[in-house]
Amino acid sequence: MKLKKIFLKIITVLFLSINIVYATEPPETWYFYKVSKNTALDYESDSERERLIDKYSETKLILIDGDLTVDKICTMPHETTTDIETPLSYWKSPELTDKYKKIFIEEKIPLENQIEVTRNNYENENYPCFKEEFTDLIKTGNFMVFMTKSGYLLIFSENLEKDLSQSNDKSFSKELTQLPIIDTPLNDYDLYELDKEDSLKEIPVHYKKYLDIPSYEGEDILAAKLPSISSNINPYIISYVMDSGERDSYLYLFSDNDKVSDKLLIFSYITTTRGGPGGYGLPVGYRYFNIDKNYSIERRQRFEDETIEIQHYQVNQNGKFKEIPVTSECYNQFPPKDKNKHSSKSLLLSNFQANNYLRSYLEDKNDFYDMTMTLNIEENIFCLNYQQSFPITLNKINAKKFFNNENLYQQQVENFKKVGIDISNELEYITFQNIENTRLTNFLLNGNQAIYMDNKLFFVGENYFAFFWQPKDEELFYE
Repeated sequence: MKLKKIFLKIITVLFLSINIVYATEPPETWYFYKVSKNTALDYESDSERERLIDKYSETKLILIDGDLTVDKICTMPHETTTDIETPLSYWKSPELTDKYKKIFIEEKIPLENQIEVTRNNYENENYPCFKEEFTDLIKTGNFMVFMTKSGYLLIFSENLEKDLSQSNDKSFSKELTQLPIIDTPLNDYDLYELDKEDSLKEIPVHYKKYLDIPSYEGEDILAAKLPSISSNINPYIISYVMDSGERDSYLYLFSDNDKVSDKLLIFSYITTTRGGPGGYGLPVGYRYFNIDKNYSIERRQRFEDETIEIQHYQVNQNGKFKEIPVTSECYNQFPPKDKNKHSSKSLLLSNFQANNYLRSYLEDKNDFYDMTMTLNIEENIFCLNYQQSFPITLNKINAKKFFNNENLYQQQVENFKKVGIDISNELEYITFQNIENTRLTNFLLNGNQAIYMDNKLFFVGENYFAFFWQPKDEELFYE
């Protein structure tokens, strides 16, 4: 029986080869394009979709003398089993027809009024393509589309060969020169805003090989150039957009000949805390990054147990990312590290340390977005981003004397009234020591002072009014 199967496989391969050699008409070829993001049969499975992509991503369809060869898999009789139909006559039901039409529209594949349908007799075990998961084949425009048993569309394109032939070094380099340029510093909130404004440019997916992206990963590729580090180190932000709409974002380093020198994952979406996938928790993974003007990079990874790992990187002169040790002045003890999970150079915070930060009311979240603040009034310590510690002093003063400006005084009296606090006579304030080299000074009165009333920390000025408070023990979770 085993020898019989081997013999049949040899005969099939020989048949396909002879078919190509002795074809009386030039063959037509369609190349694997993609698998639809959705299914029409109320059967959603990321693993099934990925399996189809893995299996068919290198497959071609070749039409020779009335036979359609599914490259190295099987051959279907084409002319004798093909009918011209309308979508409704093929799918029979208006409801099912509408479902498939919607998927064709989503995939930007034209569904013509008349389509060629080639039947796959998948119920007959003697049929060459009996074991395959596709049912019938539809030809519409320049596309061949297999219907699959799971309802996904397996899409092949006749024009894709032209795209593939254009994927050479020269055209890829040209693609890079056409990308928009964005400035540093840059953090994940900035990237979110840039994405909302469509500021990143799409790179055709057939350039995946130049970006070291697996063929099955990323439905779309969005990119922008950052300021060059040197003549032979050129950074780019590149995001792979998944079919779910989520994305992984990388900081790439290219050499002067537009080859990838290194890449670093800086933003990703994995699952959720407190509820698991589909629950009401919040995402874990690389959810925060910051790139400063000197290309010092910080990224934070949040885990399902709500611990946080902070890593720092620099770019060395060879165009590679080099991890550097992270230290903290804010804590005396840290949780133990799993060496198979955590970097030896990183800062690992317990879930209490990670979640014990000041909550905020902000009209403009971007003002304080890159500053995670913790305040310990009992020990007179203020911390920024879990790492820098600053001594503080708490004092009282006459409010008019504190502001030393009648207009600012009146403005802030009214602002504080809105949150139920009277500062018309006296107020408490905090003075921060050695904080002048941080961005927080932009929001401090006299460069080092903030108001502390009703267990809340207020940053006030002519153009801003923001306050933060210490969460209660039952509120110590990630927001």
